[in-house]
Amino acid sequence: WLWGVSIAPDASYCLVGANYPYAGSPVPIYRIELDSGEMSNAVPSWGGSNPIGVAIAPNGTYALTTDTDRGRLAHIDLKTGQVTHPYTGLSHPTGVAISSSGRMALVDSGGSSVCRIDLDASGAQGKMTRSEEHT
Repeated sequence: WLWGVSIAPDASYCLVGANYPYAGSPVPIYRIELDSGEMSNAVPSWGGSNPIGVAIAPNGTYALTTDTDRGRLAHIDLKTGQVTHPYTGLSHPTGVAISSSGRMALVDSGGSSVCRIDLDASGAQGKMTRSEEHT
């Protein structure tokens, strides 16, 4: 199953999260070249679970993706492929978006609240603020 998709700022490729319906299987984040349709594993070191939401920063240097089953948001350096998990403690996050300035991200948390993250220029660090829970 393919999940969230985000198009690179130059529209040359997109990143797509994938999910497999059985435990223990690899869960890749694919890179699809938009001109050729060629698909590759964009982040071999991902190691996450259910990247349902994917967002590429407007400057194209990093992406954020949900690690849904582990309750965290991953930061992917698109030049090096390095993955970190600076944003944790979320409840089943599924969607993520990055502002046009690249300095703010929003991520849903379990469908009942939205977390705002004020990002540094690299997107790898920031302050997370939760909205009130909605029932």
